[in-house]
Amino acid sequence: MRPLKPALLCLCAALCGPSGVAAQMSPGQTVGTTADAIRSALTAAGYDVISIEAKSDGKHEVDAVFDGHALEIDVSRDGQITEIELDD
Repeated sequence: MRPLKPALLCLCAALCGPSGVAAQMSPGQTVGTTADAIRSALTAAGYDVISIEAKSDGKHEVDAVFDGHALEIDVSRDGQITEIELDD
């Protein structure tokens, strides 16, 4: 059973990142309805928020970096993530 323990530790490190807490957000999660709330929620989850643009329809478009990947995150008027895509 000893060989299993290092494998589990590696798996946990890969999934959880350096903080030991899984941080990746996904569509459907609520992050807030204001730019400050969105920035706070994403930063707490390990994202480096580059910019947040408030759209005229009440939605927000966020440019952020997570795990070395540039992302565009769309947030609905009710504060839920609707889409996360790799940013070109």
